[in-house]
Amino acid sequence: MEENGWVVHNQIIGGRWGGDKDIFGCVDLVAKKSLSPTVWVQASLGRMIGKRAERFARVPWGGGDVVLLVIGMKERNRIVDRIYYLVNKSEMIYMGYVDKGVIKINMRLREMKGVYVRDDIWDVLIDLFGN
Repeated sequence: MEENGWVVHNQIIGGRWGGDKDIFGCVDLVAKKSLSPTVWVQASLGRMIGKRAERFARVPWGGGDVVLLVIGMKERNRIVDRIYYLVNKSEMIYMGYVDKGVIKINMRLREMKGVYVRDDIWDVLIDLFGN
């Protein structure tokens, strides 16, 4: 993200006090770019998705927020990171996955532009994923 002009803040892992260091209890990373909505990212394992969804629902996300959830799922003896965009408190759209450090975008996303994903948010997602 930083290579594409985003300023990124990561949550602090561990520390001498221990405990959950997630921002708002559900976000690992915040990114900002001039004239773009704020991007919030949570990375989690698949088994934690229910707990994360509850925490996401407590935050009053607004029109200027892009919330992404990266879920590590076990597939064929390896972990695959699947990326979802949080449309609202109860709906997510599958964006793509990470394969050997490269993001592979869901090609059906183009059909969603202006329907499930606002045009301005679409532009941010394309900027983030580079497609």
